[in-house]
Amino acid sequence: MKNKKLTREDIFEVAFKLEKAGIEPSSKLIREEVGSGSLTTITKYLKEWQSGKQHNRSENIVSIPDILGQVDNELLKDYFSNELPQVTALIFSYLSPERAAEVLKEFEPSRREKILSRMENIGYVQTQTVQQIALTIMSEFNSVILAKGEKVGGKSFVKSIRKELAKEGSL
Repeated sequence: MKNKKLTREDIFEVAFKLEKAGIEPSSKLIREEVGSGSLTTITKYLKEWQSGKQHNRSENIVSIPDILGQVDNELLKDYFSNELPQVTALIFSYLSPERAAEVLKEFEPSRREKILSRMENIGYVQTQTVQQIALTIMSEFNSVILAKGEKVGGKSFVKSIRKELAKEGSL
């Protein structure tokens, strides 16, 4: 980013990258990362970035990691097998590298490479965009889960309970 006027997006992108790496973003760290820039400008945009994060937290915004934590790998694979590679790349960027690899290995190699290529090029994404995507996938995953349904109860289940109770002498 040297020899280029720093923009708000540049600062947000570096702050996000640092945070994702587990490092608390600071003006000095961001300046080191970009190689130049006024600390005043960097601090101004960093405060704006932090303020946006606080605002999002205070509204209990739905987060992609929270949604993905409730979805098994098979459903992720099924759902994203026909999704656009750029959308899949964005969503999978919120998975751990291990989990992303587990799901991606199920895709055909050419599709997997398209997704990985797009993941490499993801930069700063507007908070509102991420929020809209989170709400959409939450709604769609809930629909898929509800449509699948779950079998609960039944004769074999009660038989298992009776067997356990009999072991304990409660029957």
